[in-house]
Order: sequence, then structure tokens, then C-alpha cells
Amino acid sequence: MDYPKSIRKYAPLAIFLGVFIGLGLYVFVYTLPSKPFSEDLLKTDGIRLDVWAFCFFVVVISVWLSSLSHRWKSGLLVGMFSLYGVIAVSLVFNGTPFGFNAYWGDQKFRTAMILKFITFFGWPDFYYKDLPAFYPPLYYFLLSIYARVFSVEAFKMIKIGTVLIYLAGPGLLYWLWCRLTTPFASALAVIATFLFCSVGMNAIYVFPHAFLANAFFVPWWLYYVGQARARSRYGWSFYLVGGVIGGMIFMTYYYVFFIGGLLWVVRTVWLRLRPSTLKHPWHPGRALGVLALAALFSAPYWLPLAWSMITIGADPAQQEWHHADSTGILFRFQNFSIIGMVFLAALYYAVRRRYFPRYRELVLLLGAAFLFFFIGTILGALQKPIIIIKAREFVSMLAGPLVGLTAAGLLRRPGIFGKARFAVPVMASLLLFFLLIESNTIAGHDAVRTARKSHPQTFHADPDDMNRLKGAVFLTGVEELPVFCPVYNFFSINQHYSHPAGRFLERYRFLFALQNLDDPYLLYLAMRFNIYDPIDAIMPRRKDNIFEFYAAVSNYPNRFVTRTLSFPVSLFSDTTLFIPLAGDNLYQLAQSVPPTVSANDDMDRPRIDTEYRLWIDYITQLLDTAGQRLVNDYLGDTRPASEGLMPPGGKFHFGDALVMLSCNVTKYADSLSLALAMYANRDIRKNYRAVGHLYSGDDNRIHDFVLRPCHHITTWKKGDVQLMTASIPHVRGKYSLEIEFVDGDNQLGKPFCFSGREK
Repeated sequence: MDYPKSIRKYAPLAIFLGVFIGLGLYVFVYTLPSKPFSEDLLKTDGIRLDVWAFCFFVVVISVWLSSLSHRWKSGLLVGMFSLYGVIAVSLVFNGTPFGFNAYWGDQKFRTAMILKFITFFGWPDFYYKDLPAFYPPLYYFLLSIYARVFSVEAFKMIKIGTVLIYLAGPGLLYWLWCRLTTPFASALAVIATFLFCSVGMNAIYVFPHAFLANAFFVPWWLYYVGQARARSRYGWSFYLVGGVIGGMIFMTYYYVFFIGGLLWVVRTVWLRLRPSTLKHPWHPGRALGVLALAALFSAPYWLPLAWSMITIGADPAQQEWHHADSTGILFRFQNFSIIGMVFLAALYYAVRRRYFPRYRELVLLLGAAFLFFFIGTILGALQKPIIIIKAREFVSMLAGPLVGLTAAGLLRRPGIFGKARFAVPVMASLLLFFLLIESNTIAGHDAVRTARKSHPQTFHADPDDMNRLKGAVFLTGVEELPVFCPVYNFFSINQHYSHPAGRFLERYRFLFALQNLDDPYLLYLAMRFNIYDPIDAIMPRRKDNIFEFYAAVSNYPNRFVTRTLSFPVSLFSDTTLFIPLAGDNLYQLAQSVPPTVSANDDMDRPRIDTEYRLWIDYITQLLDTAGQRLVNDYLGDTRPASEGLMPPGGKFHFGDALVMLSCNVTKYADSLSLALAMYANRDIRKNYRAVGHLYSGDDNRIHDFVLRPCHHITTWKKGDVQLMTASIPHVRGKYSLEIEFVDGDNQLGKPFCFSGREK
């Protein structure tokens, strides 16, 4: 080898690369120290981002014009792009330890996940105690391992995770694409995947785990499930590696598997009906084998989750998160923009080459996403929504591979352009430069300002107290508390963030009922002995002489309804029950029940009226055996016996407006008192009347009655829990009870019917 000639040949490229790497390292070190926020610094960093994008553009042109082989060019492009991304993230979040939007929005519970994973074994839910993670945990679990190894606080890991995605993501994705196509085409597919997700709202910043799963799902599906590259043999390594990668993708973000599974089902059925339409072999058994192994390897995530929903019950609300951006069948290539037209051109190229397996699979995945979107739209119209916006996110992720593979195909065939054979490289270079500049506009986003302005919170609490309360269950109105303290929430504040088995509505209705208590001891017993989670501490927000807690209740098709739960500060004045600690309205509940006198021996206590007694009876149903005994001991044996007409935890729906939570009959000397607890599932604007009919054993009507609401029914709002009562006579032997809500000739849902025997 002629070394002097080789040195002269590659020296310019080596100099360019050396300068680029050195400049990147210098900028990275510059961004490490914390800096106070200022608009001037933000603008300056925006300029630095543009300069850095131009430097990367020059490096790309230099690599492209070099005499290196395509394999070396491809590796260098991927490596330099990885460095470009790392420095771009560092400049966007210059001087702040926080990532996009700091600890607000979705970052709130994601950071809480990382903190829980750091503190406790396994992957528990980010809010509820003794429940497994329902949010796909793998990405954040890996970040928690990094935090453990390098002793990094959890709130810093969102930014660090974004850096790590650019550091390791392009190389790993390049390795996976190389199993499908040439190194050059793989490199373009990888770079286009990252760049196209950066247009507008950068997916890597906003939902990094979703970006990773979607980006890796495409080549994984093409190779292992779609079988887009034929193999001489399909040994155990094919299924094992495919199953492991698929399982990791599922545990990172599983929504895309709904689209893939839909495609597998449709194609399998189609091939049964029209087997001659497939020009290239596809074996559903091999695809099913890989999918089955992926399910097996992801079982540590979905199996505990499924078991919790089976044993406790499932009431998911994630699919009810609905807003203007989640409607309309609009995808990126439908926009009349440069990005949209490039995507449309790449789609046209792929359709023209649909008989090539790679393009066939990409087009089929796009079609499956449309079908998923269509099915989701129909279900949404039937009030059974699914998260159709996930299909739009996935289609955006298909844009990168489609454009990258199209560019590679055109660049490798310059003869079709005749004298204009340099047109495609020039156009590709211009597009690359446009994408680089477009991706840097994220620096001016309000969420970036939020990140740069934010600081870790201490809530003015004593660190020793918070360390002692590690793993405790808090009732709090401070949303960001679990971000910085490894504690659990009694409920998740926003129903859309709640674990499907978390029983959010039941917990919310329980707290709503507690607002009616005026006895600190009864409130303490209810908090400590409820059937959901014993509350160890509270940290409400204070407004004048009121402690407030907030709840965002799902209100499909709208986003949510915010309800405020209010408690007088005086209710927490008993320091034997609620022990004040240093901090923002921080109280610890006594761990052992303090001795107290009976309520009936307290001469200063006002008489318990009928409505108050009904609230106590309803709340007592939601306490465990020990709590019920303590309440009975406190109130004495003066309460009449009551009989529930519905099974514990049972509910009855009157249409979509009202839910009957409980129905009890209390026995008095000469009559029976019927009491209902009702939940308003929406605002009740009509003047419905609750009418009851009591039948004897021979089906002869013996009594009609009207239930009286404690508050007029037209005042009931979404999220209210209300009580209704009526007096009914004794019935001997068998009887039937019927309750219905009517407004003139209109009936609200079906009537509630119950049959029993009077003892």
C-alpha cells in the first residue's frame, strides 16, 4: 500500500472529521455547567444550533464526495449523525438538568417512574402502591439502572435519556436495518428516521420511548415478521433474536403492535382466500412464532398487569384522552408542504416497487395504520374510543424509512437521470439541510423555556422526614411531589394517567364523600382504614382556610373535568391524629389509632342528623373490617341495622348519566328507609324524578314512592356523589323493588330491579 498516497487521499476528510469532533466536544463541555435562564442565551444557543447543523451538512458532503467505499461512508454518516444529535440536545437544554417540559405534563409521571425504579425493586406503578407498572416501563427502567450506576438524580434522567438515544440509537438501528438492505440504504433510512421525526414537534424530546419503539419496530417487523429478506434457513437463532427484540419493543411501547397485529390478521385471512396474490413467499407460521416469543419475553410486563386487572378490575381511561389533534384522518403526506410532498413522492416510489418485499411491507404497514385509524374512528363514534392518534404517530415514523430507502434507490441508479445525474444528490443535500434547520426550531418551544427555568423542588420539607416516609401513601394536591420524593399517591389526580386497576373513580368518589364529614376522628379512620390504600400522610394545597385536592375526571369526548375537593383546615387541628411536619401543609397520620371517647359521650357534639348519618353509613361501607368496628365503637350501637341490596362494589348504570353506587334499606320499628348513593357521570340538566315501586310476593303493587335527593337533581355536576332517600313500608315474605329515573315520558336508561325476602 502506498501510505503517502493514502494519506494525501484521505487527509482532507480526516481533517474535516477531526474538526467536527473537536468542535462537538468543545460545545458539549460548554453546555455542562448550569446557567440562569435568559432569552438572550436562548437566542444565542439557537444560532449555535444552526451553525452546528451547517457543520454537519459540510461533513455529510465531505463524506459523500470522498473515495471511501459505501460501507465506510455509511458507518461514518451514522456515527457523525449520532454526534450531531448529542450536541444538538446539549445545546437545546444548555445549562439545565431537565429535559423537555421539565417535570410537567407527561414528564411528571415518567420521572416519577424512574424514581420509583431507582428506589424500589422491580417496576412498580408510578402512583399506586402494590400495583405493577401499566405504562411501558423498559426505557425508563434502563434509565433507572444508569442512574443507579452513576448516582444521578431521577429528574436529570429525561435529558440524559434523550442524549443516550442519539448516542446509541442510530448505531443500533443501523445494525437492525443492515439485516434488510445494504449499509448505504440502511444509513439513509436511519438518518431520515431521526430527522423526519424532528419536524414540528420532535418525537425524541416529547415521547422518547414511543420514538424508539416505533423506529425499531419497522425494520424488526420487515425482517422477522414480514420476512422481507429471504433466508436460506430459519433456525432457532432467528426466532430467539426476533423474539427478544420484539419483546423489548413491546415493553417500550406496545401500541404499534395493534397495527402490526391487525396487518397479520388481515393478511392471513386474505391469503386463505386469495393465495395466488402474493408474489413472494410469506409464512404466517414463522411470523406467529416470532410474535409468540415476543409475547413470552415481554411477559414480565404484561402478565402482572393483566393479573392485576383480572383480580381487581379494569377501568382504563387512557383511550378517552381526546382533543382536537386526535380527530381527522390527516397524515403528514397529505400536507401541502415540502415534507408532505417528499413523503408523498417516496410513497409513490414504494407503491411502484411494491413487489419488492421491503417496499411491500412498508406499504402494507401504512395501509394497516389507515385501517386502524378507520376502526378507531368508528369505535369513537360509538363511545368506545381507542387512541387513534397513535396511528398518526406511527405513520410519521414510516416517513423516514420510506424517504431514506427511496433516496438510496435513486442515488444508486444515476443513469436514469442522464446528464442531470447530479440532480438527486443536490436535491437530497438541500432536503437534508432543510431538515437540519427545521429540527432546530424546537429550541424556541415554550417547553424548552420551561426546562431552562425549572429548579428541583424540596417542598420545604425536612429531608429526614421525607426519607422516613419513603414508600408511604400520600393524599396530595401537589402534582409534582412523586417526581422528587419516592412516595405513592392515593389517587393519580388525572384519571387519564391512572392505572387501569387503580380504581380511580372509586377512590375519587370516596374522597368526594369525605368532604361531608365534620369529625376529625371519623375523617382519620376513613383515611387510615379504607379498602383502597391506608393514607400515611397528606400534603394538600391551601387556599385561605381550606385544604384543596384536585381531580381531573375523564369526560369523553372532551379532555377532562377538573374537580376540587375541599376540607376545612380545622379538621386537621387534632395533632394526635394529624401530626404536622415541616413542609408545605405536610401532615403525617398517626400510625396507631389514638384512644378517644365515644361520640355519644361528647356533650358538645351536635346531633347527627339524618343526611350526615347517611354519609357516614356510605363511607363506612368503604372501610375494612377494622375500620368499620372502630366507627361503630365510636358512634355506639344506636344505628339501625341496614341491608345492602347490591353486592359490595357493585354498580348499576342509568343510561350514561347516573351510576348507582349503593342501595341500602335501613330497618326501623314501623318502616324501612331506602337510601341510594348516586354518581353523576355527566352534568344533569333535566329535572329527573327518581320513582320507586314496591311489589309484594304475588306481584301486586303495594306502594309507589319518590326518592328525595339531598340536593336538587338539576344541580348535579359531572363527578358529584349525591344521596337520595325514601321511606317504604315493611313487606312480609318475598318482595320486588324497582327504581327508575323519569322526566315526563322520557326514562333514563333501564330501571333498577331487585328481588328479596323480608326476614
